[in-house]
Amino acid sequence: MEKYRKLGWCMLFMEMTVILLVGLAMFFYPEPYSWTNHFLSALGLTRLPDGTSNWISCLLFNTALVCAGIMTAAYFLMRSREFDRPLFRWIMGITGTLGGISLIGIGLPDNLYPELHNGATYLFAAVGASIGMTLFQADTPFGLRAESINWYIFSLFVLTVRECLHHLVYPLKMLPVYPTEPFLQKMVIANP
Repeated sequence: MEKYRKLGWCMLFMEMTVILLVGLAMFFYPEPYSWTNHFLSALGLTRLPDGTSNWISCLLFNTALVCAGIMTAAYFLMRSREFDRPLFRWIMGITGTLGGISLIGIGLPDNLYPELHNGATYLFAAVGASIGMTLFQADTPFGLRAESINWYIFSLFVLTVRECLHHLVYPLKMLPVYPTEPFLQKMVIANP
């Protein structure tokens, strides 16, 4: 049980560090950062579209993503050990590690490595698979099965709302792209 306590404190410290670094990246963004009009990836650009240097914000934001990626991989590797069945242990360990690596890949500046940045964004769905795997887990120090099911239902609701709004923006063109798309990005990211 002591290892879980240490992991919990380490994760709390890392989460607070990530929030602080993202907040500082917003503060040091060369123009006023708009939560509704900018994507979060804009914080990780080395230069803005108008040519303005953005190195301070870029370093802070991308460091936050690297820290988050390391902790995500560590968390799911530790959690995968709770499975009795080797297949589930292996699947959660691999998907959680891929999710952590993808966060590190998202931390690559979009304007320097757009293919890697965007590919890592799609690979991050592996974390969703890891979270889904918790439904097959027995009760553990990480939470009870009923609690996992509640979070899973909440996540499904948020993703359903996101897809409905996305459908209203693109195929139906009933909502404008800005500020709808940046809002949808933050909604999905904030979804636990």
